[in-house]
Amino acid sequence: MTKIIKIKKLLLNVIIGMIVSLPISVLAGIVFHEDFDKENISFTKWHGPFFEDEPLGRTLFNTKSFPEIKDGNAIITVSLYNPQYLPGEYFYGTDLKSIRLISLIRKKVHVKIRAKMETTIPGIVGGIFLFAFRPDSTTLHDEIDFEMVTTEPDLIMTNSYRNEPLGEGHPELTRYESGTIADYHLYEIIWETDKVSWYLDGKLIRVETERVPVIPMELHLNTWIPDSSWPQAYSADLQPVATAEENQVYSMSVDFVEIRAPSNFAPILHLLRKKP
Repeated sequence: MTKIIKIKKLLLNVIIGMIVSLPISVLAGIVFHEDFDKENISFTKWHGPFFEDEPLGRTLFNTKSFPEIKDGNAIITVSLYNPQYLPGEYFYGTDLKSIRLISLIRKKVHVKIRAKMETTIPGIVGGIFLFAFRPDSTTLHDEIDFEMVTTEPDLIMTNSYRNEPLGEGHPELTRYESGTIADYHLYEIIWETDKVSWYLDGKLIRVETERVPVIPMELHLNTWIPDSSWPQAYSADLQPVATAEENQVYSMSVDFVEIRAPSNFAPILHLLRKKP
């Protein structure tokens, strides 16, 4: 019996040693991290766009190239001139989405993104959201989002959908305690099996317990221009142009993205790593 106990202790020590040697990122449950510190967007982390051949509002998305990185930020643009589809009829937007599907396999997902809009000209939307169509559907979907709407730069919009059609959803508006959408803010989503919580600059601003997504979703970063079916975000003064000479470009800057799915053992593992 004593020999069996010694063997069990030895195996336990080996397992603990293997666990303690794991990288901090693994112990912390980091499943996706991007600080845009490279020269170009990573093809191993990102792809796009959202709707390839269908407009979102008055916007068709760039399918030819990834957004540029500038000063450690991904520059998510929308242009008045669309060189790819019907110039003069549609805007030219950007939708960058994660290759990795984000799921509730560990029963909790924590998304953190630092971003700002580079314009407050009315009629533009900067989106930070998790999204997926339901299997075998092109309309029913799950979604959790932040939306920066330039017609109301002092407010941030949150929304969620569960097995619902595209459309208005269930938006709520929260006023910034300081600054506007044109300033850097920390946007956080905590997605759990029974609720979704939104945080703005570390402060809880909304909890949703009825419309909680359940299917794996991709993370999207996009900038686009809506049509009049969304009157709160629409501006008739903003119109597409037919030539490159008339073009103007607007953007959202994204400083970093981090997604954690903490393991139930994470607190214990951190204690094991501490020095006595």
